[in-house]
Amino acid sequence: MKIAIYTRISKDEQTLDTQIQECREFCKNRGYEIVREFSDVISGTKESRPQLDLLMKASFKKEFDAVVVWKLDRLGRTLKHLVSIVNQWAVYGIDFICVTQSFDTHTPNGKLLFHLFAAI
Repeated sequence: MKIAIYTRISKDEQTLDTQIQECREFCKNRGYEIVREFSDVISGTKESRPQLDLLMKASFKKEFDAVVVWKLDRLGRTLKHLVSIVNQWAVYGIDFICVTQSFDTHTPNGKLLFHLFAAI
């Protein structure tokens, strides 16, 4: 499976290293091929972020099969925003996988869990 990794930190004093390393290790352990990595240094309250915008454009071109993030709040700071992004990916057949919080829309259980989460 071809993977894009998305990481984000809010401030320059923070580091992306842990997120990137754990996402890469997660992919390696499952035999996933990392084809792109996107990293933002910007507040998660911003719905438009430079690297997230590039990630979305690449997803619409179907450059990968799934997006891996370290933690849910790295992608979307609000439930509405998170669900919106994942639903856009679903239209293009792109799955969403969260390393630390066991979300994986690639599996039937993961899809169900995400839909329950979104409904709440």
